[in-house]
Amino acid sequence: MVKLNGKIAYTILYKMFFQKIWKSNHIRFDNLKHCGFPKNKLGEVEKTIEGLIKLELIIYYNKSKKALQLNWNKRFEIMKIIEEEKFDY
Repeated sequence: MVKLNGKIAYTILYKMFFQKIWKSNHIRFDNLKHCGFPKNKLGEVEKTIEGLIKLELIIYYNKSKKALQLNWNKRFEIMKIIEEEKFDY
């Protein structure tokens, strides 16, 4: 079981969902971890992103460039997390 910071995980999924980072759209790992998070939490943000990848809510668009996108096959699960405004994993 992957331990994640629920607030950070929700914020990442929310940001990617409303920017429509699905299918052919993507965002680089470094850009995602710096968006809206304080510098003293970057380590925790990195661990949370890696945990979301392990849960397959976020997948690699291009692994060599570390480009990420939301998993289209789990879109209903992601929508449910955003509607309930909480991340319980």
